[in-house]
Amino acid sequence: MAKAGIKPYTKYWSEKTYHNTSTIFRLSKNGQLPGVGVDYVIVEKGKRLQPHYHHLPHVLILVLKGKGFVYLNGKEKPAKEGDVITIPPKTTHGFRATTTKLVFVSIQNPPIYGKEAKKDTYFID
Repeated sequence: MAKAGIKPYTKYWSEKTYHNTSTIFRLSKNGQLPGVGVDYVIVEKGKRLQPHYHHLPHVLILVLKGKGFVYLNGKEKPAKEGDVITIPPKTTHGFRATTTKLVFVSIQNPPIYGKEAKKDTYFID
């Protein structure tokens, strides 16, 4: 059972992903919200998080900082601070930061973690 508490996102387990284009902080990796994945994601300025899709998770993205573009099923759309992006299962998606870092929170059900997630992540290019 998770304990109540508060700590900065930088204290959570993190990893460089997608060819070092982004950093993901796994906010709910250790069972804080069973059945739900929550990530704090930073896509570096001028970098791209490669388009991909998942068969199972529904994903909700809240853009916290910066601006850039989101790829949704082959179409590039602008994304900026305050935008909410919904991504149903099997929807191709990716991100591109422009002149600033693109920072967002990703909420997934079921979570995109561990061995099962690696089997359910399909890159487009």
